[in-house]
Amino acid sequence: MKYRKSIVRNFALVTQLGLSMMTPVFLCILLGSLIDGKTGLRTTFWFLIVGFLAGARNTYLLAKRTIETNQQEEKKEDEKDESGN
Repeated sequence: MKYRKSIVRNFALVTQLGLSMMTPVFLCILLGSLIDGKTGLRTTFWFLIVGFLAGARNTYLLAKRTIETNQQEEKKEDEKDESGN
């Protein structure tokens, strides 16, 4: 059962990492296109760069938080095992 829970958790993490990366990129492309259409300025490329940077930051923070949470859970399990023996 623990194995199945791990698989589901990892699948959810991969999905969330992908969404965290792609959402800012698509939103920035949309915003850049709208600004291009209204003003004639060529801003889509710069908004794309901003989108990639925001997505990378989101992905980094999510991965960092997940690693910290896993370390805390392992530490609790180790303490529980030591106190139970």
